Amino acid sequence: MVPIRYDRIVNSVVAS
Repeated sequence: MVPIRYDRIVNSVVAS
């Protein structure tokens, strides 16, 4: 399972 940290990074990319 990917950690929450990865989710945060993805969220940043999606926001962009």
